[in-house]
Amino acid sequence: MSDTSPISSLVSSFFGPIIQLRDEIRKYKRKKEINNFFLNALEDETKTYIDAFEEMSKYGNEQVKPALLAIKTIPTRNQMNNLMAVVSKVPTFYIKLIAAFIDIPKACSEVSKLEGFMGALKENNLAQFDFIKIMAAMYISENKVLVDGTIFRYFKTYRNNFPQFKDEEMPNEVEDIKKSIKHVKKWVENARTRNPRLSRGICRTFVKNMKLLGETSIKIELKYLGTVDLQEVTPPSMSTLLSIIEDLR
Repeated sequence: MSDTSPISSLVSSFFGPIIQLRDEIRKYKRKKEINNFFLNALEDETKTYIDAFEEMSKYGNEQVKPALLAIKTIPTRNQMNNLMAVVSKVPTFYIKLIAAFIDIPKACSEVSKLEGFMGALKENNLAQFDFIKIMAAMYISENKVLVDGTIFRYFKTYRNNFPQFKDEEMPNEVEDIKKSIKHVKKWVENARTRNPRLSRGICRTFVKNMKLLGETSIKIELKYLGTVDLQEVTPPSMSTLLSIIEDLR
């Protein structure tokens, strides 16, 4: 499962471009008053991804964040059980997000052949024109995509074109979350030398869901040898979730 974390981070970073793509499709369909099968299919795939992303973000804000903020010092056994209970479900949200992401390159490969739509994008929104081309090139087969360095160069080139994500937390709350994560890390380090006595059921659920996440992640082949920081293109609501599941593995 060594590639689980970078792939989860990667699919989270596409939220901005995919929202823009959905909006461009809707705008084009209204303007041209058309009902194209391939455009409809791609719009549906973007909606599935956005819905999965927003569902996950909501769970993070309503369930994971409060459990973290309750930890002010090295957590107690009850606090860790509570945290593990909510975090154990996070991999299932990433599984849905990855599955939704995987369907988009195939739809892009079909839409990339529509001369009218692609011509309009090339003239009015070059960032989205390039995005569709890059996503289409990722498609290998059903349930398999290949991500290489091209997408990272895309993020670097068009980072100012993406929607600006505003951190919903107040600055003090952001700092409190960072402190809580540090306490959890310390607990995990200490747990290696003692019996933490966490709920076996919760731990089994977490391990099972992380295994399923790993099995889903292998459908995305990450072929890039460089080091890329996706923090600036990853919505803040996802950073906490990525950090905490990695710390508890």
